[in-house]
Amino acid sequence: MNQDRTEEPKLFLYAQYRSDGIYLMKKIFTIVFLFIWTSVNEAILKPTFKQRASFLNAYEMIKSYEGGYANITNDIGEETYCGISRKFFKDWDGWYHIDEYKRTKGIPEWNHYFNDITEWYVIEFYVELWVKEGFFDLENQEVANYLFDFRIHSVIGVRIIQQQLNEYGYHFELNNQMNPAMVMALNKIDSKVFLKSIMEKRID
Repeated sequence: MNQDRTEEPKLFLYAQYRSDGIYLMKKIFTIVFLFIWTSVNEAILKPTFKQRASFLNAYEMIKSYEGGYANITNDIGEETYCGISRKFFKDWDGWYHIDEYKRTKGIPEWNHYFNDITEWYVIEFYVELWVKEGFFDLENQEVANYLFDFRIHSVIGVRIIQQQLNEYGYHFELNNQMNPAMVMALNKIDSKVFLKSIMEKRID
């Protein structure tokens, strides 16, 4: 009996470890699938369909100036990692790994980069946002890059985009949510004029 009780914690830890491992493998598979799907979609559709904005282009732009870990006093996003704000995206899976680092090693230095697993979660976050909110269907790369960045870094970014579109004669509800009709409208308007006007109204 004593031996069985001694083994119980070990069996529980093993089951938990295995469960966490399976969950992680599923997450990695999902990330890889989304990343490959986006990349292949960009490559295959170019010759026969209208040009679509590239996620890889937009992501590289964001990576180039976002940096790593930050927790700056009076910053509206508060604690952030690679542009992902804990205040606005508190359920992001990467926070678990960052919190584990803080628990075992203390507060990270400014602009610190964590392990490869955390990087996978960063890519998943941006790919999911790109696909789910329809940025992948935008035709102009410059528009896609700017609006994707605006969406991420302003709590009312999409609302301002909607207001600007309404000045062009559209009638979008100011609900701060991207939708397919907005994407269609953005593909029709003069991209240079629109970008100039949205830059003047931008609030982060």
